Order: sequence, then C-alpha cells, then structure tokens
Amino acid sequence: MDFFEDNNPFGDQNPNRLSESSKHSEEQSASATQQNQNENDDNIAWNLKASLEEKGRKATFWKDSNVKEDDLPSAIFITGAVKAERGNHIVYNIKVNNSEVQRRYSEFASLRVQFERLYPTCLVPVLPDKHKIMDYVFNMTKSQRTTRLLEERKRLLQSFLRRVALHPRLGKSDIFFKFLSRHVSWNDVLHSAPISLLPKDSLKVHPENPASNEYTDTYSRLPVPSKMSLPVESYDEVSRSYLSLENSLRNYSVNLQEHLSRINRGVFSISQMSLACSNLGATFNALSLSETAQLMAALEKVGQANDQTCLSGIDFIHGLVVDAIEPLSEVSKSAKSMRHIIIFRRMKYIQNVVVKDLLRKKRGLLNQLERREQQASRLQSAIEGNDGVLDDETRNLLEASKSASQSLYGPEQQRDGLNGRNRPLLSDLHENFGQALGNEHEVDEQIDSERIQEYARELANTQHQQSEVASSETSVSTVLLPRKVRDVFDQIRFAFNGLADNNVEANRHNSMGWTIESIHHLETMAELTSRDLEFVTASIGSEYERYKRIHQEDMSTVCNKFADRHIEWADRNIRAWRNIRQDLTSNVM
Repeated sequence: MDFFEDNNPFGDQNPNRLSESSKHSEEQSASATQQNQNENDDNIAWNLKASLEEKGRKATFWKDSNVKEDDLPSAIFITGAVKAERGNHIVYNIKVNNSEVQRRYSEFASLRVQFERLYPTCLVPVLPDKHKIMDYVFNMTKSQRTTRLLEERKRLLQSFLRRVALHPRLGKSDIFFKFLSRHVSWNDVLHSAPISLLPKDSLKVHPENPASNEYTDTYSRLPVPSKMSLPVESYDEVSRSYLSLENSLRNYSVNLQEHLSRINRGVFSISQMSLACSNLGATFNALSLSETAQLMAALEKVGQANDQTCLSGIDFIHGLVVDAIEPLSEVSKSAKSMRHIIIFRRMKYIQNVVVKDLLRKKRGLLNQLERREQQASRLQSAIEGNDGVLDDETRNLLEASKSASQSLYGPEQQRDGLNGRNRPLLSDLHENFGQALGNEHEVDEQIDSERIQEYARELANTQHQQSEVASSETSVSTVLLPRKVRDVFDQIRFAFNGLADNNVEANRHNSMGWTIESIHHLETMAELTSRDLEFVTASIGSEYERYKRIHQEDMSTVCNKFADRHIEWADRNIRAWRNIRQDLTSNVM
C-alpha cells in the first residue's frame, strides 16, 4: 500500500490534494522536459559524429573512384558475373571508374530492404526477380538458362544502381556509398548504426529520420492499427484522394501484368515460328543435295531465306525482352511500390485518428472523475456542516463504522471496510447522496440529517455483513482444508488483500493520476503523429510527381523501342525474301 501511495499524486487525504497533484504533475512535466532535452543533446552529438564519419567515407570513395558526383550514375557499370572465391554463389563486379567491388544478389536485395526502412516515403527502384518465366519458354539447357539469367540480372542490377544514384535522397545516402565501397563489408553495415537502431515496425519511427533516437519512448508506445480499423466514410478529403490514387495504381499494375502476359504469349508464338523456319530451312538444304545444279541453287537459296527468318525472329525476341518486357516489368513493380508508399500514408493517417480518439476518451474520463471528486467534496462538506444536527445514534453509527474499518484492515492501510462486491453499493450511496446535496442551500437541514443518518446505518450494516462473511469464510476454510493447504491459501489471501485497494476515494484519486499521465503521453503522441502525417503527405506528394515524370519517360522509351524492333524485324524479313525472289527470277525462271 505504501508503494501505491508513494507513486500516487492524489494519495494524500487532505483538502489540498488537488493543488498538490497539480504541483506533482508540473514536476513530472518539468522532469520529462529535462529528459527530452538530454535526449535531444545526445541525439545532436550522435548525429554530428555520424555526419563526420559519413563525410570521411564519402571522401574516401570519391578519392578511390576518381569520379565526380554528378557523373556517378553514368559511371556505374556491372562488368561481369563470376563465381565467388568462397562458396558456390555468384557475385557481380560493380565498377565505378577506378573502383571495383563484388556484391552478390542477396546483398542487392538487402540494400533495397534497408532503403525502404530508412526512407519509408521514398520510391526505391525495383530489382529483377530471382527466376523468370521467360527462362522456360525456350528449350534451353541449364547452362544456357543460367547464362541468360545472369545477363538479364547484370542489365537490371546496373539499372537499379543508376536509378538509386539519380534519386535526390537515396543517391546521397551513407549506406549507398558503403555498398559501392570496396573497403566496407556489407555484413558489418547491417549490424551497425543506423540500420541496427531501426525498429521492426515502420509506423513506430520518425518517417523523416527513422534512425533518430529522439522521442523513441513515445514512438514505441504508438498504436499500430489495421487498414480496416477506420471506415472509408470517416476519411478526410485528402485521404480519400490518396485512396482513389491507391486503387488506380493497383488497377494499373494489374493491367500492365495482363499486357505483359499477352506480350509473352506473342514472344512464345514468334519463337515457335522461328523454330519452324529453322526446320524448314534445314529441309530445303537437305533437298538441294539430291537435285541438279540449277534447282539445287534455288532450293539452297530458299533454305537460306528461312534461316535468315529464324535468326531475325531470335534477334527480335531478344530485343523485345530487353527493350519492352524488362522495362514494362520494372514499371509494373514501380507502380506496386508507389502504392505501398501511399498505403503507408493511409496507415499514418489512421494512426493519427486513433491516437486523437484515445485522447478524447481519456479527457472525457478525466472530466467524469473530476465531477465525482466534486460530488465527494460536496458530500464531505455537507457532513461536516451538519455535524451539530446529527443525533447520538447516527454519530455512534459513524464512529462504529470507522473503528470497524480500522480493526478489519489496520490503521496503516486506511481501508473503508468494503470489499469488491459491496463497493458499488457505497459508490451509489455517495453519488445519490451527493446529488441530493447538490442544491444544499435549498434543502432543509432536517432532511439532510435524516439522509446522513440513513447513510450511516447503511454503512454500518454493510460492514457488519462483511465481518460475518469474512468469519464464515474463515470457519469454512478451517474446517474443510488441511493445515498446509490452509496456510498456502492464507498467504495468497494475505497477498491479494495487500494489493487490493478497497478505498473508493483512493481508487478515484489513483485513477485521476493515471488518467492525467495518460493524457500527457497521448497529447505528445497526437502532436508527433500530426507532424509526421504532414511530412509524409508532403514527401509522398513530391515523390509521386517524380514517379509520374519518370514513368512517362520510361513508357515513351518503351513504346518507341517496341515499334523500332517491329520495324527492324519486318525490314530484315522483307529484304531476305526480296533477294531470294530476284535470284529465283533471274536464275531459275
């Protein structure tokens, strides 16, 4: 009980308890402010140290690579894919002018994951899949499939690094330069700051700087709601516009996947046609061996034309994969990534609404507790003011109830003599009697004294019933239970009686203290979530504008190259068959 009283700002039973609780709350606020100031000082020192280390690493990287910062995107090349010296995995050689480092595919994937954790509002470029369906379209051996996969990965990983270097925030990130540096082990990067400081949930960090240690305790207490915890009808206008944008991005990504499936089916048909032309060319070449000189030349020319058609079809397929299928796949994945960023903004909005709703409920609870405190104060004042009106019987009942409470629980515990089952009765009596005395200037003193006498009789009867119940429980437990078991239950009962607080007034004061503390934390959470929501909205808005610009450029390039590949394929076939027709016309006919 002493522990609860020492930590309860409303524990003192005196007329100045409210002022003392306010003073205690001010002391807590001052202590929290001082603690936040110390955390901010530590955060500034840590950021300064990290900034100096980052500048040193970047200076070393620029010195090794001998390249200007503006020329970095065009200076990144993946020159090869070789087997690692230790292990059976493949590593890719990343060359930046004079500097070269080897990284495996899993490290590329890890880099992208860390980018998403460190920059939750930035659109991180996409990576190629581990396995492609197109690898199984052709009848290739395992070695041919591996070669094709490695070549595709080299192109897409190089595109990934260049897009990261072009990004205004990702390209200047410290971990990006660590990834390109040959002096840094990527495993050490993953187990060092700032990555080691990141929590698992991105909703419990500062979106602008997730590795910051500012307000870490407050962020760790933030609720993590689900997407369905808030109905769409409750969204504001901005959130509804982002929700429609999210749906349009999902539909766009699905449509792109459908078009990619159609292109893949077309590529498969062209591959079958190329295979048929190859077989047909071999057949004409075989027939030419058994014919006369003039017919043999004609058949050989037709076989060569079929072979050229087969080769042009293979080149056309390769061009479609490189210039159309791979870029469209990147565009589809980028749309998914952009949608995930918008979902993150929706989650931050729901989180802000949930925190504000909790704050509103806590304030309502505090108002209710304050009204009960005022009613109890009026009740106490009425009892003290009508002390001379009470008769001897009522005064004896009040004194008997007070002495029974002290003898039952002890003077140190200051119990009110009521257990948990009878507590609602006393609470109702307090509330009803307080309401009756709310307009005490208009009520007759005789009526007040009668109600006080009735209240004292009810209190004495309640305590008498409690003592009878306690004695009956003790007698039953003494008769039915063995001594060892009874001793164990007595110890458990003693522990629970020590923890349980049957004092209604003390419970109310404790609830007010806890509620005020919760309101203080929720106000800080509401301020942080509102500020984070503003930053996320502004950052995602600018990121979406950048995404639209890059998307338009990519789609324009894809469409132009797609048309150029078709024109080139058709032109090669026309030239081949026109030459054959001229030869046949001049030599055979």
